[in-house]
Amino acid sequence: MAATGGAGIAMGVAGAVEDAKNNQDVSGAEVGHATLDQWNYKANITTIFNAQTGACTKETIYQNCEKPKTDICKKWEDQKTTTQTMQLI
Repeated sequence: MAATGGAGIAMGVAGAVEDAKNNQDVSGAEVGHATLDQWNYKANITTIFNAQTGACTKETIYQNCEKPKTDICKKWEDQKTTTQTMQLI
């Protein structure tokens, strides 16, 4: 499985990202967050690992610069979301 945007971040639990968004119980899960804010790329990454099920989910919400101009971004693309799920154990 390839990392989105070169972010080498630990993976998280299948379905748990959606559960966390809906304020459901994800006890036994470990949640990680990372934010990238570069002049031409932005990303918010949420990872959840559930030791009880061994399932992992990584959700990345990102934007690329649509109109770059000498180390600044004049216009951003629309946000995009990717979700990757993996069974580790």
